[in-house]
Amino acid sequence: MMRISSVSYAYGLLLCLHRVGGIYIPRAHALGQRVAFVPNRKNINTHSVRSGTVHSRTKSTDLHMMDAGRLATPTASTAGCVRSLASEYIIDISSEWSGTGATSFIPSQLWKLRRIVATGEGVGTDAIRALGGVSPADEGDVTIKASVTKQDIEITVSCASTTVDPELVDLLSRIAAQRMVHTLSTSTSTSTNLGTVRIGTEEIRVSDMQDPRHVYTPMSSKNTGTSELVEMVDGSGTPLAMVPRELVHRFNLLHRGIGVMVFDNTNQNNKGADGDGDGGGIPRVYVHRRTDHKRVFPSLYDMFVGGVSGAGESAEITARRELAEELGLLRVLRTTNGSDDETNPLSEMLFRCTVCTSYNRCVVSMFAYTMDNHRDVISWQKEEVAWGTFVPYPIVQQAARLSIDRLKARNAWPGDDFSDDPHVDGLIDTDEGTDWKDWDFVPDGLLVWEAWEQWRRQNKQTFADAIIFDGASAGK
Repeated sequence: MMRISSVSYAYGLLLCLHRVGGIYIPRAHALGQRVAFVPNRKNINTHSVRSGTVHSRTKSTDLHMMDAGRLATPTASTAGCVRSLASEYIIDISSEWSGTGATSFIPSQLWKLRRIVATGEGVGTDAIRALGGVSPADEGDVTIKASVTKQDIEITVSCASTTVDPELVDLLSRIAAQRMVHTLSTSTSTSTNLGTVRIGTEEIRVSDMQDPRHVYTPMSSKNTGTSELVEMVDGSGTPLAMVPRELVHRFNLLHRGIGVMVFDNTNQNNKGADGDGDGGGIPRVYVHRRTDHKRVFPSLYDMFVGGVSGAGESAEITARRELAEELGLLRVLRTTNGSDDETNPLSEMLFRCTVCTSYNRCVVSMFAYTMDNHRDVISWQKEEVAWGTFVPYPIVQQAARLSIDRLKARNAWPGDDFSDDPHVDGLIDTDEGTDWKDWDFVPDGLLVWEAWEQWRRQNKQTFADAIIFDGASAGK
């Protein structure tokens, strides 16, 4: 039988009961700051970022999180430890070798929660820095330990603070139990004769944990038997556990998602703003407006198709699914890995960026999709999209800038000083009108946009290879 110590578990929760309710939600002006991005190791030989006097370079064999020009390891500074985020906490997940006899080769798993110290720059900035190990955090508020004794799993909770949300501790205890069961069930050196997991007074058979939804039944307000599972991930995007999407959003767990910029294959704006062709020939970008009844950011604009990856779903498959669902671009479903003789309109993954706000923490894989005006027809998903059209790239740059400026004026912009770069790649045709000047974009999308622009300017050839000019493929 596998057991989570009900005594130590209950004692840890009792210490946390001083705080009642849901997660900490900062004020609107602290929506979170900074986007960190990771270049795709297949596309980039070297990568440089400049911010003031900082100049850092990494080789393509390494993946790094980047925060306004500063490099930091995406997981943790200690060997064998990874980092993730939940609510207002940074989580260090490590292994501890202990025990004797038959269990001495099975490491305990430690989940240490530390409250991220606010620096006044926004909860998102603080989270990005903590994820990279360059931001201060309080000493451990909570430690969840999963250890093995013979055929038992024991999870103990030590809570040094009376302000920790007990529901968050409960959730992470269930995640730790799921992760330990998975570790044991996939280990060639461990017996697979597993019995029951007990969380407090609740018992769950290991056989039932083959569907992780059962682990979260007491916490979910929905029918967990049909709820969508997504993956809590570490700072590099590596999955840690499968969690119902409802709980991922409720407790602001770090998870995976995608963003796709959709291009027209009409070659426009052949001259850059300075006439040297920089950015020249960038096709138009599809901009759409969200429906008025969207739960999050109704009626705002976006220059990306985006979505959350399901558990076990690759970023590429998520991108293809979202393009088909939101814009009706079904050709992308038929051109998977050369399954027919059509040119693949979807690029390979270009880079990853991490967005942190008070309501969303996501490692986003970025793609480009190039339309074929003879074979592609956009058909909006009526629940998602109210309007959309192709817009010249310089207008998107200017519209995004104006939207950011309005957020800054309201003290609600979740970005950083990188957004002060006024460069526009191309000339704006006066025939395009002025309605675009009033477009308000989704703040999360603007964070991704800034990462996109920074990556594009530093990797012009890779960007050019990822899109199709005049129907000729320079990519796949």
